[in-house]
Amino acid sequence: MNGSNLVCLNMGSNFQAQQTLVAGLDLLRQQCHVLAISGVHQSAAVGNARAGEDFLNVAVLISTTLTAIRLRDTVLRPVEATLGRSRSQKYSKIIAVDIDITVFADQQLKLGKRVIPDPEIACYRHIALPLSEVMPDYFHHQTQESIVDIVKRLDDDIALSG
Repeated sequence: MNGSNLVCLNMGSNFQAQQTLVAGLDLLRQQCHVLAISGVHQSAAVGNARAGEDFLNVAVLISTTLTAIRLRDTVLRPVEATLGRSRSQKYSKIIAVDIDITVFADQQLKLGKRVIPDPEIACYRHIALPLSEVMPDYFHHQTQESIVDIVKRLDDDIALSG
């Protein structure tokens, strides 16, 4: 690949989360060109970890010449493993760190079970809000919404249910 791709990662942790996120960012900086980091956002655990502690989440905007699969396999998975992530425990309440590719340039990809751009951008504030801070012009082609509109919709949903 000749050109550089703009990629947004979502990194979350619910085990020693502050220290884990700082360590994860340091490791990413050693292997990637980090362009921006969102603020830290707290969220309740969802999915298989939902009975666990709250998560701290950040979005990390990087530039890379790697393909999505090489980025995942040679950078993200090793960073997760270094920080104690065990993928053999499928249904753990504690996730040392989880780093997902949420946006990979303008590409639509499938990496194993993951779809990029991550469809959960439109469903979960803990993904959408940090993304909006590092890619404020992002447009979600599946929902035909800007990231700003997605965050507003999710905020309105919280206000209505709260």
